[in-house]
Amino acid sequence: MELWIGEADDPESKLKAELGRLSEDESKEALHLTVVGENCGGVGQVDRIAKALVGLSKSHWRLLLWIGSNGLESVPESVWELANLEELRLNSNELKTLSPAIAKLTKLRSLWIGNNLFDVVPEAVCQLEQLEVLFVDGCRKGGKRNL
Repeated sequence: MELWIGEADDPESKLKAELGRLSEDESKEALHLTVVGENCGGVGQVDRIAKALVGLSKSHWRLLLWIGSNGLESVPESVWELANLEELRLNSNELKTLSPAIAKLTKLRSLWIGNNLFDVVPEAVCQLEQLEVLFVDGCRKGGKRNL
């Protein structure tokens, strides 16, 4: 299931409406849920999306969260509470570092951090034991390509 959330959307209401369409049996299965909040309006909307997912998702669901192109200078703490997150796309923001709290994402297998302002790959990424794919292309600091 793929759910797109825009700037004017209420993430919790939209997520509840989509999930309400599932049968009881479907919601018990290992649902593959991709939430796309790219260019959705910035840190406040990203925080609302993550909080809605924390409150509504089931521990056996496979979550993918795409929150690129939101001008984020930091990632809302609520994102680090998504324990069953398997893919996180943070590309094309204004990030210079990542919180050590990213280590809470113990199921994270794919991380996209390209086109941000990192000097080096953030040390916190090294704590992600399940990480299989890391996209870091296009990272720049002061207009120079470093990664």
